[in-house]
Amino acid sequence: MNGNNGLTPGHKRPTMGAPMDPHAPAGHTHVVPRKSKRRFTKRQLITAAVVVGAIALAAAGAFAWSRRPAAKDTYETAVVRRGTLERTVEATGAVKAASEFSLDFDTSGRVKDVFVKVGDAVTTGQVLAELDVTDIDIEVRRARAQLAVAVATLNQKAAGESPEAIRVSEAEVAKADANLSEARTTLANTERTSALDVNNAELDVRSKDTALVQAKRERDDHARLAAETLAKRYDTARADLLKAVVSFSTSMNDMDLLLGIDSTSANDAFESILGSQNPASIETAKGAYRTAKEKQAAAERAVQGFGSAGQPVIDAAFAPVLAASEAVFDALSKTRAVLDATAPSSQLTLSELNTKKTTLTTDRTTVATDYGTVLADRSTIASTKIENANAVNTDAAAVEDAEIDLTQAKFDLETAKLDAETQVLSQRAAVAVMSAARDGAVAALDLKKAGLRAVDRAPLEASVEEARASLAIAEEGLRKARIIAPADGIVTDVAVSTGEDAVPRISASGSVQSTSAVTMLGINAEIEADISENDIIHVRVGQELVATFDALGPDRPFTGNVISVNPAETVIQDVVYYKVRIALSESSPDVKPGMTATVVLSGTRRENALIVPFRAVREVAGARVVRVLKADNTIEERAVTLGERGDQGTVEIVAGLLEGETIVVSIRPAT
Repeated sequence: MNGNNGLTPGHKRPTMGAPMDPHAPAGHTHVVPRKSKRRFTKRQLITAAVVVGAIALAAAGAFAWSRRPAAKDTYETAVVRRGTLERTVEATGAVKAASEFSLDFDTSGRVKDVFVKVGDAVTTGQVLAELDVTDIDIEVRRARAQLAVAVATLNQKAAGESPEAIRVSEAEVAKADANLSEARTTLANTERTSALDVNNAELDVRSKDTALVQAKRERDDHARLAAETLAKRYDTARADLLKAVVSFSTSMNDMDLLLGIDSTSANDAFESILGSQNPASIETAKGAYRTAKEKQAAAERAVQGFGSAGQPVIDAAFAPVLAASEAVFDALSKTRAVLDATAPSSQLTLSELNTKKTTLTTDRTTVATDYGTVLADRSTIASTKIENANAVNTDAAAVEDAEIDLTQAKFDLETAKLDAETQVLSQRAAVAVMSAARDGAVAALDLKKAGLRAVDRAPLEASVEEARASLAIAEEGLRKARIIAPADGIVTDVAVSTGEDAVPRISASGSVQSTSAVTMLGINAEIEADISENDIIHVRVGQELVATFDALGPDRPFTGNVISVNPAETVIQDVVYYKVRIALSESSPDVKPGMTATVVLSGTRRENALIVPFRAVREVAGARVVRVLKADNTIEERAVTLGERGDQGTVEIVAGLLEGETIVVSIRPAT
């Protein structure tokens, strides 16, 4: 092939669409010339150039797009800062007329002093009565002392090491220098060979391992046998309980045939002579029958579905079945008393009377026997459980001892191997060791000369905060031992005296005392506000607040304090609220009942707290975690301990972060 694309030299490729010459020689192609040649306009050429350029730019853009760097995620970050964390509570309420206050101690104790009497005028914050707070005072003093110790420790560490301690460290450096110099001139060769010790240690490990396997096998065998034994006890109890319930039905039917309570016509033939010698015995027997009927029904409910019932169901059935046994036995005895008070007659012959007595006697014997059997079953199950528990404890102790023995044997083996190794310390090794010792001494000296690091300050500051919290708890206990006037008013009743024991009006069990320790009538208007369940934990009696009224405008604030928190919830539009009563510190004729009030309560306040946005806290596997952005732009997930929640979506960090660290609040994935 040549540059003519397979055509014979001297011949041209036919043009598409050109007419062929019918007279041309065979093997030759003759092109008949066209009469005119097509030419492109200038506009067409420019359009073609633009199209070609656009294609080239698109190709270049696609290539550049394929070679672009990968997009990165965008982080919203925040810096861990130290400051004051506050949590305020804002709520809306309405003005109520002044009402009576029922005041009580919030804890139990002996009344030490009562400072008021009926008719006394009192002011807000005045102590009306107090308990003996000797123990609480001791706790407060102890908490204050612990806070002082924590603060002193923090100050001591922050002050740095004493000159004497630094001189001691300098002496250690000098000693390390001398040891290093000696090591450079001394070759220490120490050989320790004890193959026998290693072999004996290995044999001991195998022996202890075998003992552990045996202890676990015995533990498992005992557990299986104990479970089987207990299951058999429950099977026996199940059968005995069912048998007792069946005997109840027999006994109740026999009594009903005599008394005619459920089957009213069963005793028509002889009802008129029953208990003729003691008519009162009939009503007594009927009452016992009805009681037994109720107990029987409870017992039958307790054993329903007993075929597949588990052990807890059987345990629960003992009490109602035993109670039914006692009631049925009592009813049988009282019914028998009716027969004993019945004289034979033509309506009920002596033979028939004796037969019925025998039936009741048999029923009583059966019920009594079943009672004893069920009682014994319950006792047997209880003793079996105790025996099983004792056996479990014994086996667990044996396994634990075997594990300790095996751990010790393994430790002894490793020690023997180390002792058995032949180690020749060359001069270089000795120099390296002594050099490391010198480096350690120098590092210790540098550490003592350096100031307190933030990472070391954090636990000391946490100890201070913990001591402050303990002091706050102790002081709160002191507050609970006093009755303080929540508002200005007049004492109308004093129900406690010096020396007597006092308890909270609402006890831990929920019972309510009939009278309050001190009752007084307020003279200022009150506000009743609804606080949501999320904020109520930050509200307490005596808490100060600021109130404004829509009718008076925000420029006339009134101070006040919380006088009571209703423990019963109020549901408003599916949200749980709690009613809080607020007393104003001053009276004003402008404040009238029904006015709408806005109250702002000062809640939790933490000074010098580490603060982060709460949105930065995540929950991972049950733990609270914050993502820390490190210097190399990598993220470290770090577990943290949270403190109080604050306003503006903040939260206190008690442990896990340092001041100044950068944390990730949210991540916006790359697009």
